[in-house]
Amino acid sequence: MDASTGRGLLSSEECDRRWRAYQLRDSRQALMRQIRGFYSSLLGGITQDPAYFHIPIDDHGFHRGDGVFEAIRVAFRKPYLLGAHLDRLERSAARVGLKLPHTRDEVKGILHDLTRLAEDESLVLRVYVTRGGGGFGVNPAESPESQMFAVATRFQPLAPEVWEKGFALTVSPVAVKSGDFARIKSLNYLPNVLMKADAVARGFDYAVGVDERGFITEGATENIVIVNQNGDLCHPRFDRMLDGCTLKRAFELARGLPSLPQRCEVDLTLDDLMSAREILIVGTTVDVSPITRFEERPLAVGPVARELLRLIQTDQLRG
Repeated sequence: MDASTGRGLLSSEECDRRWRAYQLRDSRQALMRQIRGFYSSLLGGITQDPAYFHIPIDDHGFHRGDGVFEAIRVAFRKPYLLGAHLDRLERSAARVGLKLPHTRDEVKGILHDLTRLAEDESLVLRVYVTRGGGGFGVNPAESPESQMFAVATRFQPLAPEVWEKGFALTVSPVAVKSGDFARIKSLNYLPNVLMKADAVARGFDYAVGVDERGFITEGATENIVIVNQNGDLCHPRFDRMLDGCTLKRAFELARGLPSLPQRCEVDLTLDDLMSAREILIVGTTVDVSPITRFEERPLAVGPVARELLRLIQTDQLRG
């Protein structure tokens, strides 16, 4: 039978040849250059060889989304807010009854090693903890042990001219996550994917969710912050969204500056966004960035966005 049709039994040598050929495709080269290291608990170490960037087909994290993850910014060769991200990783894992395969100190060591071996000033570290392999059902008992994978990728911060132009935000039609699902950073990100896809298809950069009560929640991977008509700096309550590490740090830093407005965690509606002086998105890869169009309403880049960005960037430099 002709193996090229995909119906023949491939030899190990042919599998290896085809896999390496796939990784060498022009369409893959840009991504491969971005990946600076991969850790696998199955390998027990770090590799930079794309031939070993693998997760087993029977891992429940792959076929059931049974796992948790974190994305951590590396700025000036130092993981930023590492402690806060590991706290949230542990909380997410505990909520789904997932035992981490490494101690906290071991995870820190692995991520610092990834950062060192990447030899790059600016990275994003993505850490995935999965239920592990063992079967194809939904029963987590099929998996005898959890696994951890981590990847370091090059990251280019937003250029100043891109930041000054700002971004367009729309209301997402995708149903928001409820209860614990909203507060667990799980590997099931399909609602987030659909939020982003819908926004881009309609000519927007980002989307914000709205729950059944009419309160706004979060973006696909970003928190939403507003400066309201009273000059208060506000974000939605954390009961229906992730407690963003960058968001919480920005609000902590803002407490030290009397020039910044009052800070509050409140229920926010679409009317609040429509009347806001400033709308900001906050997250690991966007830092603090301005929204300059909400639906069809234009907004200016305001002083609070500039000051919060300065605080975060100064904090990153300090490490």
